[in-house]
Amino acid sequence: MPRLLYALPLVPLAFLVAFGARGLLSDQGQQPSAMLSQPLPALALEPLDGYGPAFTEADLRGRWSLVNVFGSWCAYCQVEHPFLMALAGQGVAIYGIDWRDEPGAGEAWLSRHGNPYAMVGAERGSRAILDLGVTGAPETFLVDAGGVVRHRHQGPLTERVWRDDFLPRIEALEAPGAPVPPASA
Repeated sequence: MPRLLYALPLVPLAFLVAFGARGLLSDQGQQPSAMLSQPLPALALEPLDGYGPAFTEADLRGRWSLVNVFGSWCAYCQVEHPFLMALAGQGVAIYGIDWRDEPGAGEAWLSRHGNPYAMVGAERGSRAILDLGVTGAPETFLVDAGGVVRHRHQGPLTERVWRDDFLPRIEALEAPGAPVPPASA
């Protein structure tokens, strides 16, 4: 009986390990978004000094575009930034939301790494972030010419993600009458 008492604390530990392993091994990738097939919510962003006026949802109408949430504090944002610069160099319209940065931090980060954004605004109060359902940075939304969110990607935008997730949807947006493929969330 005394030996059994020594093993008792191992029972809760075994449950913790089992549930932790289940969480780590399951695919937590893309979470569903309530914004899919919905108009982009009204945006009230602050301008970044030296980067022109902040954009609004009206600036995204007329052709498909990307809305990218980033922050100078975000390590994965640095990972995706060279790819965003390459996309911007190819004429892709990318609009940036600088999230949770102190005044001046986003400007310094863009000055140091380059600015891929057609327009960029700062989100200091997190209102737009909550309305968009952002869970973390980086996060990128594909918005159609009518201002409707067609896809959301959580995490760094890479060449593979662009090719596999974004390009098929963009091709569908550009094809007259073709249905837009559903998000892979």
